[in-house]
Amino acid sequence: MMFLLPEQVEMLIRLDDGPTQDSVGLKADTLGRSDLECLRILYDKGLVLIDVGWLETVWFRLSPEGRIVKANALFS
Repeated sequence: MMFLLPEQVEMLIRLDDGPTQDSVGLKADTLGRSDLECLRILYDKGLVLIDVGWLETVWFRLSPEGRIVKANALFS
């Protein structure tokens, strides 16, 4: 079982913007320092993916494992 702080669970919820194939996630340049630190920790845990898009735009999205952990966190 993975321990997550409340703000980390909230970030997983924010990242869940739809089904995997439609998910856009959160754009890095719209996030504050505390959000980015939270995302770094979630990335280190394997719960977040980092994608680089058009014009070198950086996006954070839920990983498949992140979707499972988020679902379990909401129902536990």
